[in-house]
Amino acid sequence: MNPGLDEPVHARLGDSMDGFRTRWIAVSVLLVLAACATTTAALNLHLGGQVIDLGRFLKDHPLAPQQNIRVDLIGTGETSSVHVVQVRDSEAPHVHANHDLRVVVLRGRGTLVIGHRKIRAGVGSVFEIERGTRHYFVNAGPRPAAALATFTPPYDGSDMAPAPD
Repeated sequence: MNPGLDEPVHARLGDSMDGFRTRWIAVSVLLVLAACATTTAALNLHLGGQVIDLGRFLKDHPLAPQQNIRVDLIGTGETSSVHVVQVRDSEAPHVHANHDLRVVVLRGRGTLVIGHRKIRAGVGSVFEIERGTRHYFVNAGPRPAAALATFTPPYDGSDMAPAPD
């Protein structure tokens, strides 16, 4: 046990995301079930009429040897965008002022800091982070961690501000 870490692997912050939560609950449940079933199971994302094999995607889009973070856009819809985020070490604390965020851990383990809470995160963990909330991920595994991140509204990469302690 690590002192200072909350035990739940699933966290929900804020109550203003009901529509967002409803739209993505089915995707999240399927991802959690697939991830928890076995680490070698195919993990497919059905998005906009296409099927994306996330295991293959990660294999085809690895972090470069000296790269700490990689973010790849998977798809954009009218109300949200979906990205794969890979983290070798850790993210810097930051906020998204205009975007709500849902994160599903696909590979690896670590600590997600949301506000001042430190929460254990592992394969299948689902987190909702309300816009304006300080957050960052610290990888605790031997290889890069990966997550599926859904932003509402669609994210264009410009809404990220440093948020040090």
